[in-house]
Parts: sequence; structure tokens; C-alpha cells
Amino acid sequence: MTNESVFAAAMDHLNNKKYGDAENLFRELMNQGNIHAQINLATMFLDPNLSLRRYKEAYELLIDAVEKVDGISAANNIGMMYMAGIHVEQDFHKAFEWFQKGADHQIGACFVNLAKIHVIGAVNNGKPDLKSAIKCFIQSYKFGYPMGLDEISTVLSRQTPTTLSKEKKEELVDYIKRTYIEENSLDPKSGDGSHEVELAEMFDRIDGTYSYKSDAAEWYAAAREKGCTKAINNLAAMFLTGEHVQQDLKQAYCYFKEAAELGDAFAMKNLGCCYLEGNGTAVDLNAASHWLMKSVEGGCKHAIPPLAFTLYSINPLDSSTYIGYMEKACDLNHRECLLILGKEYLEGENLKQDLNKGISLLKRASSLGEESAPLILGLHYISTEKPENYADASKYLLKAVSAKDRHPKSLSLVAQIFFNKREYEEFDKSQTLRLNKLLADSGDSEAQARVAALYLENCESNQDIEQALKYAILSADQKCIAGLSILVTMFITGDLPDKSILPKALDDLEEASKNGSAIATFALGQFYEVGTTNIAMDKQLAIEYISQAAEMGYEPASLKIKSMLKN
Repeated sequence: MTNESVFAAAMDHLNNKKYGDAENLFRELMNQGNIHAQINLATMFLDPNLSLRRYKEAYELLIDAVEKVDGISAANNIGMMYMAGIHVEQDFHKAFEWFQKGADHQIGACFVNLAKIHVIGAVNNGKPDLKSAIKCFIQSYKFGYPMGLDEISTVLSRQTPTTLSKEKKEELVDYIKRTYIEENSLDPKSGDGSHEVELAEMFDRIDGTYSYKSDAAEWYAAAREKGCTKAINNLAAMFLTGEHVQQDLKQAYCYFKEAAELGDAFAMKNLGCCYLEGNGTAVDLNAASHWLMKSVEGGCKHAIPPLAFTLYSINPLDSSTYIGYMEKACDLNHRECLLILGKEYLEGENLKQDLNKGISLLKRASSLGEESAPLILGLHYISTEKPENYADASKYLLKAVSAKDRHPKSLSLVAQIFFNKREYEEFDKSQTLRLNKLLADSGDSEAQARVAALYLENCESNQDIEQALKYAILSADQKCIAGLSILVTMFITGDLPDKSILPKALDDLEEASKNGSAIATFALGQFYEVGTTNIAMDKQLAIEYISQAAEMGYEPASLKIKSMLKN
């Protein structure tokens, strides 16, 4: 094996957690004078994720390596040992010296660690030196450390008016721009805009008290002048969302189109979405599918879900055009596509029905936070009318209404289902009451009647009777037949303390009965079966009302009339 292949094998062992095998190969290379193997072995001993903790050996290997040809990169690890106090006493000044040695040889990681020491002011009597830190971060980016600019974004995101005044912030921004131009030898008249867009994105990423969006827009515009498609796309995104610039959908569309026509795959995706959603242009599904397809072909995975949705929207009956992309979108855990495909398999309208696949996709959508999926799952499990599915039905229906911004219609549907299925233990009575009270307290007359019924069913005290009466009256006041019927029931059972409300309730029930309500008709029959002091009992009238309700198909009335006629 060549030295390169031995080194590669050692790294494979390391990645596969075969640390002993990795060490043997690294030592074999060390014996042949391979300095990189020596540094990697020391790094392995130091790595906290490996839990080897062979710090003394690591330090000795690094000190030996740093003095050899091509061993200067060991300076970074030595510096980190002093910075963290690993094997040696913590000493930021010594750490700084080692990082500086590495930086003198253009080691990008050493610039980053110098910057971090400046950020906390460890060599400046505890006073942060942001300018020095930023210069080091920029130099780390210049010398090949890709996250150098990200580090600046992170540091600036943490600043507040307490740590950085507005005046100092403006001064710092100006320093960043001047230093970046100087370190990267930027010429406004030459270059491809790649350096400019990197700086723009650095400003764009900052998320804190201060906004740097105007600086981002400035550098995106500078990069656009040099034909940088990434900058054009990102500038378009700012106009789309209205970040810093005034929202302008037409301008966003134009910029996306400009970048897309120059070949930017992400801009193609965004242009396709403009056509799909009608942002800055008319909705055009064919144009949307054209650009989204080109984006996917250009390697943009983010275009797969909107492409799938577009093709589905063009013709949901022609599954051959969209099924492949829809499945790829599902593989990317796109919630809306999981929902669409799950529903299609569940219902079997445009695809061959596959309940197991539909349920699986909808469960994934639900687990990812798609808000409609739990309700669809819950309703499916309810529709089976199989008690063994009711635990799942209850779970998903409750999840469907757990969000604060839940849809009122969803809550109404779920509350009614829980009420209708309350005989099953999976539909907990306390949850049933809670759901219905949410609606009742917002003025829903049907829910008010259900709450009254629940208090009567679970009556354990006078307080429950009072609550039942309260909600029954609220419901009856809105001429809700269920609420009116409960008042009659409470009268019959002797739980209606105020008989004065009964005549109006009877009048409203009479009106509802004339309008064809079987429930109201049945309630009137029940009342006349017992009567009051002021309204005489009338068995014949009771039978007429109850018979009429039975003829309307109301099952409780059918059972009642059979019982009455037997007697």
C-alpha cells in the first residue's frame, strides 16, 4: 500500500470507531516520517467525542510535530490545549502565542481561534476587541476556513445596545467592509461578484438586536453588477419578503427571472414559485412547471416539492406526471406533499387506494407538524366504526385541535365526535367536556346544549345541576332545539328550579316542530306525558307528538311509542 492508501485506511478505521487499528496505521506512517499522521494521531487522542483522553501523549506528539517541516498546523491544537486547560494549565496568553505562530503560516483555523480570544478579551484584560476579532475572522476566510464569515455573523448577532452602541456598530460595519475589501483585494470593476455575495450573506445572516439588511442589500447589488446570479436571486428574495427594502413582488419576479435566465437553479425554483403562486406575475402553471423542471434538472432539490404540487394541480387525474416527483418530495419530508399523497392513497380518488400507505404518509406529515393531517387521520379511524381504532382516533383528533390557532370548524367537529362517542373510554369525559366548553363559552349553542347534557349525565352535586341549567338556558335563548329539549328533560326529572322559563321553551319547541324538527316534536310529546300545574297532562297529545317524531325517523321516538302503546 502507498502512504496515501495507508492514511486513507487509517481514517476509515477512525470513522468506523476502530481506534486501535487507526492508531497502528498512523504510527506506521509516523515511523516513515509522515508528520500529518502524527498530528492526526494526536488529534484522535484529544477528540472529546472519542473519550480516549490520552492528553499527555497528544501534547508530546504535537510539541514534537510543530518543530518539524510541515508540522506547523500542530500549533492550532497546542493552542487549544492551553485555551481549554487540557493537560496543561489554562493560559490564554500562551494559547494566543501558539495560534499566532500558526496564523503567521496562514493556518485558517488559527486565525479563527485568535479571533475567539479577541472576542472574549482574554488577552486584553477582559475587554473584548471586536475589530481585531473581525479582522482575524476575515483572514481565516481568506486562508481557507469556510466558516470565517459565519463566525462574524454569530458574534454580531449577540451584540446589544449594552455591549455595542449604535454609533460603534456603524463604525464596526465600516471597518468590516474596508478590511474585507483590503484582505480580498476587491476591485469594483473586476471579479465575478463571488466575494461580494459572501459578504452580503454574512450581513444577511445576522439575527439580533441590530439589523444589517441594508448592508446585505448593498453588497448583493454590488455582486449583481458583476453578474453574480446568486446575488440577484438573494436580492429578489429581499424584495419578495420586504426585508429592509419595500416589498415589491414585481421587482422580485424580475430579478428571479434575470437570475434564472442566467442559469441559476435556485432562481429557477423561485421563478417557478412566482408563476405557481402569482407573485409579481399572473398564475401560469405551465410556466411554473417549465422553470421548476429546469431547476430540478439543475440539481435544486428544493424545487421538487413545488414541481410535484404544480404537476398535481395541472391534472390530478394523470398521476403518471406527478407521482414520481411527489414521492421524491415525500422522501424529503415535505409536509404538504406527504399530506396530498397520503390523502390520495387513503381516499383512492385519483390513485389506486392503499390504506396502509396513505396512513403511513399522513402519520409522517402529522409528526412533521402538518396541521390538517391529524384531523384526516382521526376522521379515518372514526369512520371505520371499529372500537379497536378509537385510541388512534382520539389521539389524532386531540392533536388536530391542540394548536392555539386551530380552525373553529375543526374544534366543532372534534367536540361533537367526542360527545357522540363518549360511551367509549378512549373518548375521555373530561376531554369531552373541555372541548365542548371551549365552544360553548364562545357562544356555540349546540355546544352549550352538549355541555348541559354532560353536566346532567355526570351529576354529582347541586353545582353540576346549576352548570347544566346555565348552559341549557344559554342554548335555549338562541332557540337551539337541543338546549330547549334539555330544559324539558330537566323539568321532567325535577331539576328545573325556575318553572317560569318553561312556557317560552315550549313555544320555541312548537315553532321548531312545525318547521319539521323531530327532536322538538319528541320533546313536546315527553312534556305532555307529564304536564304541569298550569298545563295539564295530555296522554293523547303526547302520543300524537311522539308518533309524529317516530314517523320522521327519530329512533328514540320509535322506541318510546312502542313502550307507550304496550302500556
